[in-house]
Amino acid sequence: MRLKYFCAAILFSMLSLSQVTFSQQTNYRTHTVLKGETAYSIASLHKVSLQELYDLNPGIEKGLKEKTILRIPATQTTAVSVDDNSFFHSIKSKETLFSVSKLYDVPIDQIVAINPGLTSENFKIGNVIRIPKVKTTPVASVQPSAITQSYISHKVEPKETLFSLSQKYNVSIQEIAEANPSVKENGLKKGMMLSIPTDHKAASTTPAQSAPQYTETVNTSIATTNNYTTENNKTMKIGLLLPLLDQRDHQQSRFIEYYEGFLLAVQDIKAQGFSAEIYTFDISKGHNTKKLESLLDTYEMKNLDLIIGGVTSDEIRILNKFSFEHGIKYAIPFPVKDDWDLQQSPESFQVNLPISQLYAKAAFSFCKYFRDYNVIIIEDESTLNDKADFITTLNSNLTMSTLKSRTINVGQSFEAQFKNAIDPSAKNIVIPTSSSILTLSKIIPTLRNMKKSYANTEINIFGYPEWQAYSAQYLQDFYRYGTYIYSSFYADTNSPAVQSLMNRYRNWYGKAMINTYPRYGLLGYDTGIYFMTALARHGDSFENRLYMLNSTTLQSAFHFEKSNEGNGYTNSGLFFIHYKTDATIEKIDLSK
Repeated sequence: MRLKYFCAAILFSMLSLSQVTFSQQTNYRTHTVLKGETAYSIASLHKVSLQELYDLNPGIEKGLKEKTILRIPATQTTAVSVDDNSFFHSIKSKETLFSVSKLYDVPIDQIVAINPGLTSENFKIGNVIRIPKVKTTPVASVQPSAITQSYISHKVEPKETLFSLSQKYNVSIQEIAEANPSVKENGLKKGMMLSIPTDHKAASTTPAQSAPQYTETVNTSIATTNNYTTENNKTMKIGLLLPLLDQRDHQQSRFIEYYEGFLLAVQDIKAQGFSAEIYTFDISKGHNTKKLESLLDTYEMKNLDLIIGGVTSDEIRILNKFSFEHGIKYAIPFPVKDDWDLQQSPESFQVNLPISQLYAKAAFSFCKYFRDYNVIIIEDESTLNDKADFITTLNSNLTMSTLKSRTINVGQSFEAQFKNAIDPSAKNIVIPTSSSILTLSKIIPTLRNMKKSYANTEINIFGYPEWQAYSAQYLQDFYRYGTYIYSSFYADTNSPAVQSLMNRYRNWYGKAMINTYPRYGLLGYDTGIYFMTALARHGDSFENRLYMLNSTTLQSAFHFEKSNEGNGYTNSGLFFIHYKTDATIEKIDLSK
């Protein structure tokens, strides 16, 4: 499905266009700085170190100005792979958008879509653009006998593009180009008179050869900026640091989806009239943090209002220290281990509770919410009791709360044990010690028999966040037994707000969100909306007004608390998701 064109004033490409020319000297070439580029992004684009760039261009470590001409060591290739989906192309003499599309067998509209703001004015020798590395969409071939064609005239206005015209008149870029041979050769120019086809039908298609495949990769940064008009003329500066280009990481697609969801949040912040300048950098995931440390030495990073990113403990420690030293707010977006030093920066906000804290919150909330229930804990020795730590925490809370509980085992005489554990005069709730679907599959049939024997006795199930992925198999059973699941994340895909966001995502990116728990696109959106709203409305001291923030998140439970003086903030947000017997779902917010 063709990607929709990203208007440059709303969303922006993952790499800005870069103007490059070659010096007659052999030891360097030149690069003209465009709006939004940073020293780090330029160094990474040209595969040179930041220090080499500083050495050749003294003074730029204090910041870059648009149109500054930099010296770049080494040489520039024409086409370089950037990721699995695209590669760079350096525009050569006499090339046009049409000729480049033919060179790589990629439709013009796909090139325009991946390079927002690309026009005939900036399609110049030396500029670097991205080319989609995908099999080309079949090229339309119109059968003369199938159509009687008519045209209207259009005078090209400033800032119009082939894509915007194709959208305005509901015709393809290819049809406009075929009707106007001068566009093929010279590109679109202001004041040009075009013939626009009007009576067109769906064209038949013929297979086309796939685009050339490139194996060379670039470990490049991604630097993006966007400016919006705001009521108070205050521009938020936000850095997004993610391992977006690490093809070795099986989670790469999730991080990209997170980034894409974040961009939709930027779009909504813009619609509210706020101003944001976003810097997005690729960082390599792993123990080698040299790239990250080099990035933090740049002027742009030291002047941010908020950093979001870091995946490994090593990266988070470095960013924690950096945020503390420079007074920059830092959001840790993904789960981390319970390392004691991850929350040492008072400027940090941990979006995901460490596992031990999540268990403590869920166990405490369980004892408070199910105080009147008979608790039945079910062990399954044939599977890994992956929730044994939670059960240990829960048992401690049950003892302190003086709640009655019994533990039984899946296996021989399971049904007899179950009958002995049930209290017919009370409400009962069952908790397995494993989140696996295998354990669930053993419990459900026995529950069905119990409901037959104790038709007037309430028997519920209490389960785990991972169970959200099992709804396809067990949704009706979840409803039948009034199942409760604890979770920091829940997206009701039937709610209009979630459906709207997921449809927007599909329309912008031409794909659906990955069916994971949590959905990374929604996580990126929620994190972006929460922190950008906080910055826009309350400034860089928003932590003093957290109580004033009305969360508009779609999937995440956000409630940040400072556990110890001098440390950062931890999100203690928690939901109980209740699959009610009337086949509706209740989201119980236990955040406060």
